[in-house]
Amino acid sequence: MKKLYLDNKGFATAEFLFVTLIILVIMGGMLSLISGEMDKTQTGNLGQARMEGEVIAEAINTAYINSNGYTINLDLPKYDKDNSVQFTAVVTSTGTNSILTINYGTQSVDIKLIPKNVENYTMDSEQKYKVKNNNGTINFDTY
Repeated sequence: MKKLYLDNKGFATAEFLFVTLIILVIMGGMLSLISGEMDKTQTGNLGQARMEGEVIAEAINTAYINSNGYTINLDLPKYDKDNSVQFTAVVTSTGTNSILTINYGTQSVDIKLIPKNVENYTMDSEQKYKVKNNNGTINFDTY
């Protein structure tokens, strides 16, 4: 193995700086790849949470369209590290607009709803809910 000896021209320092630069470039490239993969995973999980939100929105809209007394049983998926994501669905009604907000981690997606009169409610994954049309107002209950 060759030893680095400092000489009066500074070649050892230049070699050390060059090797350090190469190591930094390689580490930066690896961090960029890892960051990109994590972003893809988070986007995929948000997409999965949005799909569950679309199922909830469809249940709410269907209960509204099918008139008074119509009830839908909604079984949200159980959280499984390999196959599903844990999310929260928040139904908000202002009287003129109703929105379903799907919260996953720090990200959220809004889905507009057809009915204007919807009970403000928060749903968690891993639960079973009843969505009921009560004289044009959509109400929720667990079962």
